[in-house]
Amino acid sequence: MKKLFILFLLVALVPFSIGCFGGGDDNDVIDSTPITKTVVMPGSVVADASLRGAVSFSNFALYLNGNKLSATDCVPNGDGKYKVTFSASLPAATVAALVGQSVVAKITTTLGGAETTYAEFTYTPVSSATDDVITVTVDDTTLVVTGVSIVTAGTTVTPTVTVGTADLTAYSFKVASATYGVSDLPNTFGGAITVTTLTPTFSLTFSEAPTNLTSATWELVVSSVDANGTVLQSYTLNTTTDASIFSISADATDTKKASVAVLGSSTNTAKNLENGKTYKVQVSTNNLKAGDKNLDTPAAYFFKVVL
Repeated sequence: MKKLFILFLLVALVPFSIGCFGGGDDNDVIDSTPITKTVVMPGSVVADASLRGAVSFSNFALYLNGNKLSATDCVPNGDGKYKVTFSASLPAATVAALVGQSVVAKITTTLGGAETTYAEFTYTPVSSATDDVITVTVDDTTLVVTGVSIVTAGTTVTPTVTVGTADLTAYSFKVASATYGVSDLPNTFGGAITVTTLTPTFSLTFSEAPTNLTSATWELVVSSVDANGTVLQSYTLNTTTDASIFSISADATDTKKASVAVLGSSTNTAKNLENGKTYKVQVSTNNLKAGDKNLDTPAAYFFKVVL
């Protein structure tokens, strides 16, 4: 093992030896300038390494006037989105031409093998660093880019985004419906349905059949709310640590369906439903997949317990 490590060090030193003692022009290094940009992308589109998600951040690239910046890092943004860092080392003159000038920006992905355009827009980088954080949001198939602008002759305008050839449906699947009995669970406080038990079972129907339902991990935030919809108390249910309190199981006949059963607890009563209270239930995290697609985080659902 020690010999392998020494061999690795010797190999790693080769490019440094060539750079310092010949084999290249010193100006190649001096004229090279790093440029870094941060793009905040939806969790339904990009995933960091820990999620094992539908599309790894490494599948994306950012082009500025045709100059490629590769994805080098991805961290959670804290709101269901991810900060993807794109970096490159380009000639100093090229970097200078990209700062303070109107450039054509393009985000691409190699999902499926071929490189396709995810979004394209024009904007003015304010520096070669990450000062201008680009935020991409998705509403169905509509892309919106914020945090950047075009500055021309003192006039600032919002960039127009062109949807590329990348198929947005290739990134995620959704909860098509959530029901209790024959009633749909609403996404608004005012439409909260009545549940007549402290241990209800809800039915979820997905747009596509999950492929890892039995092994997926989920976290649900359960909140009791007052008459104005304001949260009074909250607790988190996790499929790993709270398996005795709630469970998610496959439907016996329909591969696109799953049952979410609230089992209740005799020991951890703080995580039990209570009569007369209205609840808001929100999926906070999950790693459910349908093939190469991640589940798009569902909206919150509301119901009231009336025994």
